[in-house]
Amino acid sequence: MKAFGKIAALALTLAMALVLTACGGSGSSSSASASSGSAAASSSAVSVSAAEAGFERGAIQGDTYTNELFAVQFVLPEGFAFLDDEQMASLNEAIGTVLSDDDVLAALESGTVYYDMAAAAEDGANINVVITYAGTPEAEAIDAAGFLKASETQLKSQLEAANMKLGDIEFGTYVNAKTGDEFPSMKLSVEAQGATLYEEMVCLKAKDYFMLATASSLDEAQIAPILENLTLVK
Repeated sequence: MKAFGKIAALALTLAMALVLTACGGSGSSSSASASSGSAAASSSAVSVSAAEAGFERGAIQGDTYTNELFAVQFVLPEGFAFLDDEQMASLNEAIGTVLSDDDVLAALESGTVYYDMAAAAEDGANINVVITYAGTPEAEAIDAAGFLKASETQLKSQLEAANMKLGDIEFGTYVNAKTGDEFPSMKLSVEAQGATLYEEMVCLKAKDYFMLATASSLDEAQIAPILENLTLVK
C-alpha cells in the first residue's frame, strides 16, 4: 500500500481530537504524549498488570482484525490494506516502538490514546480504531453514547481553530445491514483542504476502556460499506 494519504491522515487527526475532547484532553497527540511522560517506558507505572486488569490489544490475522476485549472484528473490504507495523508505530510513537499490553495500559492510564488498528484504500477511504481509558470518574459516569456526545462542543471549537468547518452532527445508532449489530454512533462532515470529509464514528465500552472506530471518505456513500465489515464476535 502507498502512503496513508492526506485524507486518511486527516481522519486520524479527527479521531484523536474526538477522543481527547470527550476525555477533557487538549486535542492534540503531542500534548497527550506530554501528559503521559515516561509511563510507557516502564510497566510499573500501571496500577495492575494488563492481565489483572483484563486488558489486551487487538490482533490482525490475514485480512481480519479482532479485538476480544470489545468482542469485535473487522474484515478488510476489497481494495483496503492494514497499515504495517512501522506505520502503526509512528501513530503510537507517544507510547513507544516495542509495546507489551502492560506498556499500552500504562500509557492509557496516563492519558495517551492508543491506535489499535488502521486501514485504508488507495483513494483515501479509511477506518481507524483507537482505545482510550475509561477508568476516571468522568469517564466511568458515561456510556458509549455519552462518550460521543461529550465531544461535540469542544470538537467544533478545535476544528474551527484549525481552519476546518464542522458540518451538522447526527447522533444515533448504527445498525449493520448485514448482521444487525448495533453501535452508538455519530455522523459528521468536515470541510478541510478544499474538500468535504464524511465520517461515521461508532463507540463501544468494555471494562475501563472505550473503543472508537471511525470510517471516513470523501464519498459519503462509501461509509456504510466500510462499517459493514465491523461486526460483533458472537
